[in-house]
Amino acid sequence: RVIPPLDPEKPETFSRPPGTPKEITPQVPFHLREGGVYITSGILREREDLVREAARKAGLTEIETNRMGEWSCIVFSYLPKQ
Repeated sequence: RVIPPLDPEKPETFSRPPGTPKEITPQVPFHLREGGVYITSGILREREDLVREAARKAGLTEIETNRMGEWSCIVFSYLPKQ
């Protein structure tokens, strides 16, 4: 699956692209500016590591995790390697 093109009126945001965070995450750096933030939510706690691994492979850095019951929200930042 491919993330749809960004809205030219809001080039730094997109929401609810089709697919799971594990499927989408490898494409995220191509859609973020340096320092951009990628927020995943609705992640079951037992699947957090799958999302983290996909983010790490994509060059994203985890900056925050929030949990409520069995659900997680993981926030990542994109800082390309120089």
